[in-house]
Amino acid sequence: MPGLLPYAPRPQRADFVRQALGSPALLHPATVVADRPVRRERVHLYLDVSGSMDWCLPALYAALRPLAGLVHQQVHLFSTRVHDLDLRDLVRGVRVTTGGTTSRP
Repeated sequence: MPGLLPYAPRPQRADFVRQALGSPALLHPATVVADRPVRRERVHLYLDVSGSMDWCLPALYAALRPLAGLVHQQVHLFSTRVHDLDLRDLVRGVRVTTGGTTSRP
């Protein structure tokens, strides 16, 4: 089946050029072959909800909505502590955070 790998199974010239330019590809298209049926478990999601992430959390939450069928029912939100949140609450936009750390002079 078509998939993505974190390494190039057969490096192409473009891979070497990207690496020389300092912009290597993070994922490489590949055909993935399994010798037995693959058990599809739901992914455990750990999401940084500290204050420094405020600007991008709405986009992350929106991007995760269509993937809800692939994510474990308990989502792990973290700032200075980890809080387990039900996936349904995440889909509704609930965010539990301590705000993260602040540097003091």
